[in-house]
Amino acid sequence: MNYKELLTFKPYFSVKQHIPGRLRLKFSLKILDLPEAKSILQEKREFPEELGKVRLNKFARSLVIEYSPDLLPFEMLENLLNAKTPEDGEQALDRLEKHLATTGGQYDRNK
Repeated sequence: MNYKELLTFKPYFSVKQHIPGRLRLKFSLKILDLPEAKSILQEKREFPEELGKVRLNKFARSLVIEYSPDLLPFEMLENLLNAKTPEDGEQALDRLEKHLATTGGQYDRNK
């Protein structure tokens, strides 16, 4: 899963816990109605470099993402997760992309 997918599927999950370095999402079963989401939940995915361990628990409908707050600042991820409009989300994604480009992150919007 990449950041663009996280933004795309945002209506189907809620943030259950977010502390610097660890994010736990709970997703709705309605996400399974989307063909592209099914493939994400079923295949082993590559994740951006700054994301460490990613654990999916389909039965609990949760996704836990551990990340490096040095590479991916808590506030930037919060801005992406809390975007109220698609435009806000795109702006947060652009800021994240620029930040990662300057810090050596490997973020690729199309990956």
